[in-house]
Amino acid sequence: MKRLPLLFYVIFLLGCSSTSSMMVGQNDSTEAIVAVIPLSGEYGHQLSELITEQLTFNGIRAIEMEQVNILLREYESQGYRKFDPSSLAKYGRLLGVKKILTGSVTTTDEDINFFPQATIKLKAIDVLTEEVSWIGEYSNRLWSPTLSTQRDIRRGAKHIVEEFIEAHGGLPLKL
Repeated sequence: MKRLPLLFYVIFLLGCSSTSSMMVGQNDSTEAIVAVIPLSGEYGHQLSELITEQLTFNGIRAIEMEQVNILLREYESQGYRKFDPSSLAKYGRLLGVKKILTGSVTTTDEDINFFPQATIKLKAIDVLTEEVSWIGEYSNRLWSPTLSTQRDIRRGAKHIVEEFIEAHGGLPLKL
């Protein structure tokens, strides 16, 4: 019975909100080098925004999601399919970036978790070669039970961007 108040106290502390800010790192280039195409899945739009945010926080110039969405709407109005894999490099050239990030987020509702946990699959497509140049995956199955799907997605975005940066030799990132 003594454990119940402790559990509520821990949940209360974890639920407390905080505010933080960060100066966005400066890259020697003023050009965006990465664009995140809206990811598939229920939380895809949110994750796309979080990945763009994490790239920017790490000093990597990324195209804002609204610019990507404007281009995709314009492209679709001309009769092209929205996420035709063969067109991703073309999207990248139109956006003026070196890499396109695309992928998916799925959630798994397992009996041991309070909330569904996220699995994020992300791949980078080199705009010049039109080849997949990197694949990353985030899954949090061994961690303690998820207290919030939103937190798991936020943590996943941070970790997968860190993996992307590490795979490209760290910062400053010159793709």
